[in-house]
Amino acid sequence: MRRHWRMNKLTTSLDFMMANLEVRNHCELFSVICEKAVEKGFILSGFCGDLIEREKIYPTGLETVIPIAIPHVGTNCVQSFFSLATLKDPIEFNNMADPDETLSVKIVFLFGIVDPSEQVHILRKISEIFQKKEILEAISAAEKDMDLMDIMKKELEDLIA
Repeated sequence: MRRHWRMNKLTTSLDFMMANLEVRNHCELFSVICEKAVEKGFILSGFCGDLIEREKIYPTGLETVIPIAIPHVGTNCVQSFFSLATLKDPIEFNNMADPDETLSVKIVFLFGIVDPSEQVHILRKISEIFQKKEILEAISAAEKDMDLMDIMKKELEDLIA
């Protein structure tokens, strides 16, 4: 008998889709998203610090057609969630492939997970997006939060709720 593994969906909302966000660095970006997630009850107060520490040890910048970052952590998370931010001005993230190299990132997919065993599946689904030049270009060009939500609902329909 074949078993089907069912992953919990990542909660998101328009509050977690941020087009042309103005931040100076990744710590400020994390703070903006974490504040929203705390208000919604998705994370505990230690989540943001965990995210910053994880980023120092395991950088999440990726050199794609449009450089992206995929910061994530599985601690101090009460409800798995997903957020997407496009940045008015790129910010620096260290490269996942070469931590000594910095990338000027314009698109950030940030998520928190309750069950760390789901991380690989989530990253696999998100990687399908950043392998498609036209999707990254559409995300980068989005001017409104709702535009980002529409793209994500289409591209990650089985992953986000």
